[in-house]
Amino acid sequence: MIDFDNAAFGIGIGDIQLAVHREAVRLRKETHGNHLAMELILIAKMQDLGLISEDEVEILTTINDIAVRSANGRLEPEEAYHEVRRIYDEMLATGKASPVALVSAGSAAESYISIEDYNDKPTIVYKAKSSGTWEGIGNKIGILIGAKLGGPAGAVLGGMIGGAIGNEVDEKRSEEDGE
Repeated sequence: MIDFDNAAFGIGIGDIQLAVHREAVRLRKETHGNHLAMELILIAKMQDLGLISEDEVEILTTINDIAVRSANGRLEPEEAYHEVRRIYDEMLATGKASPVALVSAGSAAESYISIEDYNDKPTIVYKAKSSGTWEGIGNKIGILIGAKLGGPAGAVLGGMIGGAIGNEVDEKRSEEDGE
């Protein structure tokens, strides 16, 4: 992980974007491109920093498993969306989830999009079915970088920025794959 213990507060969004990118490249090499392994490493680091509880580790791991199964075509996007949304809604309803767990689960829930099919009926589609887990990976890297810069509040902001970066990667890959 990039060391931000002595980082100045003058760091801009571009600096965070670059750090997220470099960490994603490092993780991809470490895990040989295994997205689920990347997510699990990042979730463990979030717990090590005290940003999420043990229960939240389980919840985020479940959400990531759903995302990977959907991205690999082993779970229908509509089913995946409704399950992730149900989990996220439960987290919101309890009022006990940490802000960091919420920003991570919220990013996962929002990584699904709705389109109109030929009958004008909404259909849920996971972004970039073949590689659509970069939003979650970027979100978690952003959380870790943000936490080093500004504690839990920095983690939430970093997660939003990292998720947006990952979303762009998913969108680009989706366009390239013709999805």
